[in-house]
Amino acid sequence: MDVLGVPEAYHLGDRALVRCTWIQEVVQSQCVPSDPFMIHDSLGQDEIQALLREKNAPPPDWMFITIQTFARRPACLVQPLPPLDIRAVQEAQSNEALCMAETLAYISNSNFVNSWKESHKQFGSHGRGANRGDRLNFGQEHDLVLLEILRRIYPDCPLVLGPEEEEAEGSLPRLKQMSNERSENESLEGPVHTTKALALLLAEDSIYVILPLNLYSVHEAITYSTAFFQDPLFHPLFIIYQVLKAMRDLHARGLSIGNIGWRQVFLTEDSFVKLDPDVGGNIVPILNVPQDKASSESQDLDGQNHLCSFLKSIKSALHAKGAKCETQVSDESRCKALEQITALWTRGDLSNFDYVMVLNYLSGRSFENPYHYPVLPWVKDFSSEIGGWRDLSKSKFRLNKGDTQLDLTYDSLMEMQKESSGLRASDPKSVQPPHHVTEVLSEITYYVYQARRTSQSVLCKHVRNRWVPAEYPSSMERLQEWTPDECIPDFFTDPKIFKSIHNDLPDLAVPEWCSSPEDFIQWHRSCLESPQVSEKLHHWLDLTFGYKLTGSSAIRAKNVCLDLVEGHRELRGQGVVQLFTNPHPSKATSNPFWNRKAPRIDVFLNSKTPEDVPDFRISSSKSSMQEYVENSETIFLPQEFDPLLRLKEVEALMSFSSIEDGPQGTNKNTTQANGGAAKELAMRKIVQDMQVLGCLILELYVPEKFIHLGSRASLKSRFQTSLQILTHERSLLPYLILPCVDKLILPGFRIDPSDRFPAICDGGLPPPSAFQFLNPLISPLAFPTNFTILAKVLRFVHNLDFWNNLEHREENPVRDLAVGEYKVKTIVSELGVFLDTAKFEDICIIFPLFKSLFLSPSSSVQCAWYLFDPLAKVLGPTLSKTHLLALILKIYDGNASTSKHLKLYHRTFLQFLIVRFGTKLFLNYFSTYLIEAVGGYKDYEDEPAHLLRQGLDRDWEKDAEIEPQNVEQSRNTHCSSTSDQVSLDESLAEGEVFSFDRLDTEQTSDDLDPMMQDAKVHASKGLIYIPAVTQNEPRDSLRVWKQEKRHPSGNAGGNISQVAAESVLWLCHRLGPVLTAKFLSRNLLRMLNLCYMSLDSYAPVSEEYIDHPIRIGTQKVHGDLLAQNVLECLSQVACLYGDQMILLQYLPYTWDLISISKKKFTPNLEGGLVGSIALLHHIVPYLSDSLLMNELQDNLLGNILFPVLQLSTSKNRSFLLGSQSRAILVYKFLDVVYLIGLRIGEEMAKTHLTPLCTAFFSTFDHVWTSEGHLVPDFPNLNELSETLSMKIAYSAYVAFYNLMGRSHLDESITNLGTIKALCLVHQDSGEPLPRPATHRCLRGMNYESSPSSGNKVEISASQGGGGNFVLPQEESFNTELHGLITKEIPNANRHLKGNWLAYWEHEIGKADVDAKFSLKQIKLQNFHGHQGAIKSLFVMDNENSFLSGSRDRTVKVWSLRSQGDGNSNMSCQWTYPHHKKSVYSVFFKERLRHVVSHDSTVHVWDPFVGMSVFQMESGQLVHNLADFPAPSPMIITVSQDSMLHLVDCRLGQNVTDLKGSTGTSGLVRTLQVVPNGLEVLLGHGSGFVTILDIRTGRLRQSWKAHEGEILSLTPLSNAEFLTTSLDQTMCLWNSNEAKLKRSLPGAQEPIHCVGIMGQNVITGSTANRIGVRYGLDAEAPYQSNKLRTEIIKTNLTSMRVLAHNRLLLLGQESGSVSLIC
Repeated sequence: MDVLGVPEAYHLGDRALVRCTWIQEVVQSQCVPSDPFMIHDSLGQDEIQALLREKNAPPPDWMFITIQTFARRPACLVQPLPPLDIRAVQEAQSNEALCMAETLAYISNSNFVNSWKESHKQFGSHGRGANRGDRLNFGQEHDLVLLEILRRIYPDCPLVLGPEEEEAEGSLPRLKQMSNERSENESLEGPVHTTKALALLLAEDSIYVILPLNLYSVHEAITYSTAFFQDPLFHPLFIIYQVLKAMRDLHARGLSIGNIGWRQVFLTEDSFVKLDPDVGGNIVPILNVPQDKASSESQDLDGQNHLCSFLKSIKSALHAKGAKCETQVSDESRCKALEQITALWTRGDLSNFDYVMVLNYLSGRSFENPYHYPVLPWVKDFSSEIGGWRDLSKSKFRLNKGDTQLDLTYDSLMEMQKESSGLRASDPKSVQPPHHVTEVLSEITYYVYQARRTSQSVLCKHVRNRWVPAEYPSSMERLQEWTPDECIPDFFTDPKIFKSIHNDLPDLAVPEWCSSPEDFIQWHRSCLESPQVSEKLHHWLDLTFGYKLTGSSAIRAKNVCLDLVEGHRELRGQGVVQLFTNPHPSKATSNPFWNRKAPRIDVFLNSKTPEDVPDFRISSSKSSMQEYVENSETIFLPQEFDPLLRLKEVEALMSFSSIEDGPQGTNKNTTQANGGAAKELAMRKIVQDMQVLGCLILELYVPEKFIHLGSRASLKSRFQTSLQILTHERSLLPYLILPCVDKLILPGFRIDPSDRFPAICDGGLPPPSAFQFLNPLISPLAFPTNFTILAKVLRFVHNLDFWNNLEHREENPVRDLAVGEYKVKTIVSELGVFLDTAKFEDICIIFPLFKSLFLSPSSSVQCAWYLFDPLAKVLGPTLSKTHLLALILKIYDGNASTSKHLKLYHRTFLQFLIVRFGTKLFLNYFSTYLIEAVGGYKDYEDEPAHLLRQGLDRDWEKDAEIEPQNVEQSRNTHCSSTSDQVSLDESLAEGEVFSFDRLDTEQTSDDLDPMMQDAKVHASKGLIYIPAVTQNEPRDSLRVWKQEKRHPSGNAGGNISQVAAESVLWLCHRLGPVLTAKFLSRNLLRMLNLCYMSLDSYAPVSEEYIDHPIRIGTQKVHGDLLAQNVLECLSQVACLYGDQMILLQYLPYTWDLISISKKKFTPNLEGGLVGSIALLHHIVPYLSDSLLMNELQDNLLGNILFPVLQLSTSKNRSFLLGSQSRAILVYKFLDVVYLIGLRIGEEMAKTHLTPLCTAFFSTFDHVWTSEGHLVPDFPNLNELSETLSMKIAYSAYVAFYNLMGRSHLDESITNLGTIKALCLVHQDSGEPLPRPATHRCLRGMNYESSPSSGNKVEISASQGGGGNFVLPQEESFNTELHGLITKEIPNANRHLKGNWLAYWEHEIGKADVDAKFSLKQIKLQNFHGHQGAIKSLFVMDNENSFLSGSRDRTVKVWSLRSQGDGNSNMSCQWTYPHHKKSVYSVFFKERLRHVVSHDSTVHVWDPFVGMSVFQMESGQLVHNLADFPAPSPMIITVSQDSMLHLVDCRLGQNVTDLKGSTGTSGLVRTLQVVPNGLEVLLGHGSGFVTILDIRTGRLRQSWKAHEGEILSLTPLSNAEFLTTSLDQTMCLWNSNEAKLKRSLPGAQEPIHCVGIMGQNVITGSTANRIGVRYGLDAEAPYQSNKLRTEIIKTNLTSMRVLAHNRLLLLGQESGSVSLIC
């Protein structure tokens, strides 16, 4: 760890604890930080060591890392890696499976190739070219191979030099540069399912790999977490699948996983596998050859190693661009090496590129010299992707200039030479010798090639003196067409050459079929290595380096080079070099008959045969073939087959070698031995990996059998243990894995290099491989189809997390939310189609991934949006409650709210919750969150604070006493606007209300608005001004206020509270009056307590009341902002269901709260008092005049206003929230009194409000003296004085003055002097004076000013109501102002009345714990439309609609709404008319959202769009059917022959047929599926009951249950069910034991209808009798009621229970349906 600078205390073994910023600096700067390591501020060394040992969560901004160390061995030569096949890697990483035809082709070709190789190895491994594939292994430096292995495993991580070695000029920078050059064009991702590295560190003696710490391995999971694998069969199989994916990817990269165990395979909570391959297992020393061959080759090792060092030095020098050749050899050795290298190339053991580069090196060309730069041939003209091959038998100069031009040049120079033959040799005017080619690569051509990477000054110096970018070729095609010279290596290796550094010179364009320079480099390099080039390259070598450079051969080839024929006397450092003087041998041709690689089969089949040879391929006569073979003496071979081809090639090579180098032979044995060893090692790696795989599979399924081996067991011991298990304990293994391990664990294996799988294994398949095991058509492991998509999703998530955490360690909520959204949306797009048909078993393996996404703050909301519904659809209601409910509740519980949370409260998402969880669960768990949101608790803002909230699920009556100092401050709900606004649906839009513009309130009595008129009252000490609102103001000063929901921040309709309020109203329409009252309006009333329960709730705000003209207190507080949506919801509920909601729920709630407040006081109750008075002010306008007068005296005044006045002005009671809450309560009290006074009129106000007025003003005597001074030594003096202040006295006096008139008011006030004194003091203070609307304003009166009084109007007592008011000029009605005190309810269709009111009042009056059902026989609704008997009813879960099937061959869809008084008749919403017979049963298929009905034929149709999906015709008529519980898409039908048919409603066809009865059981009359969907209950006509196990298709139990026909089967749970029979009995059965638990006494008549409502069992008999049994005990109470004739006039045919609303739906023989309670 010293090289990393990590202190000793911060690492333990290979584990270390570092700061995230340290990792970030290493990754971004690609160097080890030079600054000293920053230790933790608070943790000591012992604590750090404890963290490292325990692997607990690291401290914030710190992370655990693992450091793998690999020793460097510069002097060691090891086996080089095979070339990286990028296409193979891409195929390995893809998820596309082969089709059947491709699979068969793969098997056929693989078997043919493997058989050919075996035969070639046995019979064809002699002579030149026989082992063309067995290349001579010259070896590579250990460090370079090691680094190459690491780069193939970790291609994405940076290479970092150690701090001391970064500036050194040794081998480390060169090693890094060589590795970067090799991998810069290999833009591949790392192998799948392998650990991703953070960095590779190159140090002086080691290479370090820095990895994130993996917490748990598979070994730990199977050892310590035995319950981790939820499915003991398929869950481990998913682990194996991921290991195989990693193995296949590594094999494609030329690597193996090595001898690893489950300790090297790591596992995450969501079952994602990350494998650490054995790097050392991929490094094999060059001398590691079989022992039996070592002795025969020992004498040649020195020469062989010398050749390897020589070639390694050449290639290093070439690829390093300028590095010197480290190995110095003599000319004799150089010639011998050249001979061996040429032999390698001709056999195909050396690539075209490497061979030409070696020749460039030998001819003196260097990357550092632009005048003598290495050259390669142009092989294409880039006119097309597959064509345009260059003629390599002609030089590029000849192809560019043409033969005519070259002949003219050569002939003219020849003539000139003859003419000037008499000139002196030293004459400077001597002409050039005759030639065709000037240079192979000129200086100007080189700089044009490099124009994009060379500065303008250099280009102007060498190309042309003026910078003209247009003169440079713009594309590769144009460049190749322009240049007369050969190509350079950069166009085969370096994509940077295409990138321009000049602003006005664009990048060099690549052909259109190449997407990028990197793509072009790969394609161009493959062209160079193609057979088309290999077959002709020796001609180009003769032209560039060989015998066609000089002599008659050069003249014939038009290739006489000036450099070679011109006599150079001056010193030069470069020129054309002729390496060969004889024809170069050709490369071994790609003849399919002489390669180790097998030819294609069609080469034989498509060969032409003589006419006298019959075509046996199409002959069906085997005897004719045998007869011909026996009589024929001629062997017919393919036309292209040349038996002497190899001999000719060997002779050509020997001739070339003997002429060029003399009689120097090479030892072929060494070449073949080492080449064979390399192949043996490569094959051994694959065989070993498959052996390791077999051991891993057994260790995963039977880990207890391998414990004795320990953690570092050898492969041989693991293999032997596996073989013992297969031989002697085979029964322990699941049948699923037996075919696989039988293929991998072969008894003949010795775990040494001699192990080989057969060329063709059992079943005619190729040897085992990861590719084969992943092919579903031929894999011995039956991987489920969902493994592919699940593994892909896991890879995506973990790769995204890795790179996101690597690049962004600092906290950034905005970025995290964006990443979370991208992650969730991608998962949904990948799983979308799969989830439509998936089952829970298909996704349970990675369900922890979904859980982590739901729990993550950055993705939780997005998961709720996009993932909840698909997952809940797969899980069904029961499993959704188990797995998803807590996750969704946690999202709603969170304190943080953003604009993304808004949709969670919109009715679209709420409908998903209702559908997937069920209405009952939704109301129990989510209604409180919705109400909290209405109160502003979930509104998003810049800095959300925490608010003390006492849950709505707790009654405020039970609140304990809370001291004021312990009350937490409420949060400020002012929030920013958002673009995510959801508008209110038009169907829920409200009408208009009216208000006034706020007038200027900062004028004093001396400077009054001229539009304002005052009245004055004579007092003993001066005049009291009574502000009045005039009616001669301009009309535009009166504003019509639309009833919009205005958010506190001014954002209308843009925050969560507004959306939640709209959703509450939507729910009220859907749920009906009972559920609305129990779960919504009741909680809304409780929510008012929370709106005013903190000190912050009484902070003033700048916004004014929309109804300020009818208020005394005009100052709005923060609690009013929170409560405005709550109040609006309550008023809209009252509008929907009528004023009885106010009288029977709102007002009694207020009475109870006030009654409790008299006994104790808590902040919750204080807030409740203020909220209740605010509610009263809000709902009074909705009360009719008659109702208001009926309730005024006793309920409003006696039960509410007088008690509130007593509580708010009591001198013995202290408010816990201080004077603020007390003063606001008084103001709201006055607002209500003033509003009631305006409603009832002046005379009625005098009659009813005078006692309240007197009582209110008398309370001021407790605080103030008659002179306007405070009473000394008064309890709670400060609090009460701030409440009963001068301002309140003045405001109250003005209010009652306007309501009653001065004379009546002064007579009613017992302490008039005190009140006037307080009013005069306040009047002189200069504060704004209240100006509420008066009765005269409502009548639309205008004032006439008295000229003697100016702006002051003296008012006498002769006129009622206002003193001496001047007579109005005209009288009109102020409709705008009147709309504030009286609001009409627009639609009264659903108002509670008659039977509906009686039912509702009874239900809300019952305690929640009272679950006993009592039949009252009150009819609520009639549904008429059917013309025949009702055979089947089905009620939707939300209980607002139902389906009915009738004998009239129709199915109707009905809506359930509270309309009328109980005698109204409803019509259906839609009718399905496609049945041809009576409809016997109908139900709603939850997962598909389709209706299934049958009339002997199964119909599936969509009720939402009104169209048929399919009709299933079958040979047997369907007698009955039953539905499987969600999420199953299956139904089960029974035909008249008692055969059961499983039907998939997605496909519309039978899946399987099952036998439904034994010989004595009789016909199946009824059937039901138990709640878990695993068993089917069958009731027979003979009284037998049968239980069928769906998993096995077998009849599990069958017994005689009744003496008569089974009429009904009702599952109560997975283990219990009820039966009724014609023998007039009802029995409870235990299905597990098939035993009778008890007989339930009841009606002495057949029961054919049974329903469950909680613990109530409700039955219906053929005699129209309804029985109710509370519980299933034998002693349970039972009631039976005969239905009255006004409820049901004909026989009862069907019955359904509405459990949420405690109603019954009855179908009759007449075709009508009745709803009763």
